[in-house]
Amino acid sequence: MRTITIISNLFPTPWDPLRASFNKQQFERLSEHYTINMVVPVPWYIFFRKKTSTSVSTLNTKYIPFFYIPGLLRFLNPIFLLISLIIGLFPYKGLIKSDLFLLSWAYPDAVAGTILAKLFNKKTIVKIHGSDINEFLIDTKKRIQIKWALSRSHKIISVSQALINKLTQIGIPNTKTTCIYNGVNHEIFRPLDKSTCRTTLNINPINPAILFIGNLKKAKGCIEFINAVSKIRQSGQDISAYIIGSGSIHHELKELIHTNKATGYIHLIGPVSHELLPSWINACDIFCLPSYMEGVPNVVLEAISCGKPCVASNIGGIPEILPESCGILIEAKNTTSLVSGIKQAIDTSWNATDIVEYSRLFNWDKNISQLISTIEETL
Repeated sequence: MRTITIISNLFPTPWDPLRASFNKQQFERLSEHYTINMVVPVPWYIFFRKKTSTSVSTLNTKYIPFFYIPGLLRFLNPIFLLISLIIGLFPYKGLIKSDLFLLSWAYPDAVAGTILAKLFNKKTIVKIHGSDINEFLIDTKKRIQIKWALSRSHKIISVSQALINKLTQIGIPNTKTTCIYNGVNHEIFRPLDKSTCRTTLNINPINPAILFIGNLKKAKGCIEFINAVSKIRQSGQDISAYIIGSGSIHHELKELIHTNKATGYIHLIGPVSHELLPSWINACDIFCLPSYMEGVPNVVLEAISCGKPCVASNIGGIPEILPESCGILIEAKNTTSLVSGIKQAIDTSWNATDIVEYSRLFNWDKNISQLISTIEETL
């Protein structure tokens, strides 16, 4: 069996077991076909904290402390990561035995991983996700390094065509790229009885409920979401909203909810395990993701797999996966557009059966088959 070394910070860790479940699902399925050596860089200031979980994956995983200076000299992070990888993996024989390096995240993972691959004379595939291209290409120093790494990779896997278009703009040929949409576990994310889920989660059985799931940061549109729900409620429509996730602006969102006098109907739930998300999705009427930038958010795929319509920003790869029969596209960074989209979604009679049927286009079997084809073609 061929051996693949995967280097990515986008993977669950004992310090953050809920991180990047989509990569965990994909890589664990890939391990049925290859021997996987999973290498996960963890910022040093997190690595030396007390672990919150003991087991987060079935893969052979090595967590490497990533030594760098937070907030300073960020354009040197690939060099810091390379040094961290060399130190952390020095006694590790898995690198020598590997047939291929799969580098999942463009910066700094793919840049450092490409240099490491050159040292060990290994072929590389880079997987790009969203912010690693949408955000980092804006910075000139990062863009130069990302282009260097991608130009030297043998293949580039993108989760959306929109990201491939951005690579084309910086001179990466389309012959290097392939679009492979992430999958959904349809056994877990499936329609459940809404009343039962609402009773279990103590959600009002009558009012329309709107759900947000994601990192609590401005780029996810959390502030616009709270303001939009507040405006709809103040207009006389009894709706409630639930925000699942954690992040840097949690306190700011809590203050905003208080300022809007919305503590009775906008609820900050905090992080929820991946296995419990189907109950939350099924308990609500509409899923909402008003992000500023995205690749293809798996949470949208998971919502439609439960038969729920989505109100999401018309950016990145979202229009590629969200047809009119499954949701409404709104303008990013625009509270008025979001208010209109949510109201329209509440007033629309959605066909849950059709939504679920469409979602089956996105499944892990198809994803893994395409991934294996790309790997074999590269090797």
